[in-house]
Amino acid sequence: MRDLHGVTYGNGMFVAVGEEGTILTSPNGLAWTLRPSGTAYPLYDVAYANGLYVVVGYYGTVITSSDTVNWTVQFADTTNALLSVTGDSNVFVAAGEAGTILTGDGTNWVTQFTDPLAALSGTTFGSSGFLIVGRHGNPLGGAPGNLTLSSTNGVNWVQRNPPRTSTRLHATAYLNGAYWLVGENGIILESSGAPLRLVGQWHGTNGAFALRSIGGKHPEIHRFQMRTNLSSNWIELATLTNGPGGMYFLDQQAHLRSSAIYRLVSP
Repeated sequence: MRDLHGVTYGNGMFVAVGEEGTILTSPNGLAWTLRPSGTAYPLYDVAYANGLYVVVGYYGTVITSSDTVNWTVQFADTTNALLSVTGDSNVFVAAGEAGTILTGDGTNWVTQFTDPLAALSGTTFGSSGFLIVGRHGNPLGGAPGNLTLSSTNGVNWVQRNPPRTSTRLHATAYLNGAYWLVGENGIILESSGAPLRLVGQWHGTNGAFALRSIGGKHPEIHRFQMRTNLSSNWIELATLTNGPGGMYFLDQQAHLRSSAIYRLVSP
């Protein structure tokens, strides 16, 4: 039995990858089929996006498939091990040893970032863009520390303040509107991004008042409520689900009231 390092699900298929070029596929997670990968190098991660499965591994290995049956080895212009890969609707991002970050469509890849002192072990994509987690060595000889990088487009990267923990972090994922980091000793960290806020403005000349939410987790259900003063009861206006573009409600009766107070509440 060979060690397996990464797994993904997309287009009705599970794909798992591991040592000695192992690629396994399954439609249900129970019955698995071994597929020829075209390499004997260790494979560390796999992602699915835009109708394409992308596998990364040792010595800059990149392998792609559109059907999980036929796999093609691609040229990634690096010999550094690629430890993790993720994708959105426009681009794949792969990261690995020596701080290597590559972006591409699966076939054509461009190096966007390198840091010889860094090892980048986890990538994900969420509502605020790409997030990479890894480990950074101290050039002055001190103890290494966790490293987090973010990007909205996979090309321009910003180093973020790492989580306040000395425990080594290995991987990241995006789920239910939050970024998650996991690492040694069972550590699990959550970052939900910007807090949920409600903003409003008068809408044109028709006397309506437009309400829009910013930030918060998604998908998550909220209720828009209104009352006319501090002592009156709250009135239900709408129940909406938060998404990447926020929530929007147009109060077309606003011009009929002398005052109004609005709020968002969770069911």
